[in-house]
Formats: sequence, C-alpha cells, structure tokens
Amino acid sequence: MLLRVGCLLQESKDDHSIFWDFPVFPLTGLFWARVPKGTTEVITKVENPTEESAELDIEVNGKNSAGTDVIPSGKTISLRRGISPDTTEVSIKYTGHKGLVILETAFQ
Repeated sequence: MLLRVGCLLQESKDDHSIFWDFPVFPLTGLFWARVPKGTTEVITKVENPTEESAELDIEVNGKNSAGTDVIPSGKTISLRRGISPDTTEVSIKYTGHKGLVILETAFQ
C-alpha cells in the first residue's frame, strides 16, 4: 500500500525556529488487484481505535459510489462497494483519518 503524507516546513518570524506541521486528515492509501470475472463486491473491514468518530472514503476504480463513511469510536465495521461483474482489474483508494486501521479487504 502506498501512503502519501504531506507536511509543511515553517519558520517562525519571532525567534527563527523551524518546526514541522503534520496534518491529521486525510491520509491516502492505494492498491491494485486482479479479481476473477463475476466478482461483484469489495468488502473492507475497518477498525477505529481512536476516541473520536472518523471518516473514510473508499474509491473503487476512481468512483466513490457510497460517499463518506463515518466509523464510530471504538468500533470495527465492514463497508461494501459494488463493482461490475465484468471487471477483472480494480484499484482501491482509501482516504481517511490516520487513526483508522484497515484490517481486511475481500472480494466476492
């Protein structure tokens, strides 16, 4: 999985110190897979161990058909996305809070 993390290097005008500013949201992970013809669903099991609800976007082949999901604090849920049964190559892109843990991605 490819993770992209942005950061900003800033210099303070008062004392000329330098510090890093790392964003909390969003982080993105992306992977590609080949699936058998007839596969119609991508199922992602995701855990939110943080103390706040967190959002997750899932794009399958560049489309987010279900919008943003909110994962409640302390919960593990499964999220489903449909794919065309003729599709054999998929790209899955996750964008969300850095505290979320993707436990499993399955194809049915």
